[in-house]
Amino acid sequence: MPEVGSIEHSILNMFSDFAIFSRYHNLDSLHPNATGSTDPLSEWEAIIDNVVENDVPDKKLKKQLEEVGYLVELIEDHTLSINSGMSGESLTLLEAFSLPQKQSVAAPYLMVRVFNLLAPIIDMVSELGQKGFYTRAPDESGPHVPLFHETLVYFKADNAQIRRKKRWP
Repeated sequence: MPEVGSIEHSILNMFSDFAIFSRYHNLDSLHPNATGSTDPLSEWEAIIDNVVENDVPDKKLKKQLEEVGYLVELIEDHTLSINSGMSGESLTLLEAFSLPQKQSVAAPYLMVRVFNLLAPIIDMVSELGQKGFYTRAPDESGPHVPLFHETLVYFKADNAQIRRKKRWP
């Protein structure tokens, strides 16, 4: 299990809450007797901000935000922002243009953390697949379980390979 208070722990809690409670947060919030479930988008934004703060190199983030800053300087006299952030707050023009850049820069580092969460599960499924494939039933029939490690090989990438991937669905 991830250490309590870690980013991985936050990710796991957010996924768990989403699966159990907050999947329909937007619809639930329309009901007059809605309970105060946490908005999954604001939770996800907090996780992204935490990843940006802890994982993304300052130089990389600064470069992306400087490019956005130049663009905003060029258009700010002629542009109005009526966007909201993931937590529902109004965004300035600079924030509206910076948010997608921050998310894009954070995505590879976030995926490394998600893959690190999945690694023990993938190892366990691969091992069980090995046992199930090579262990015969008492009547000598089999194999009854596929070799999962062949299918899961793409999930066994190292952190650098994960960060190099250009596009995440």
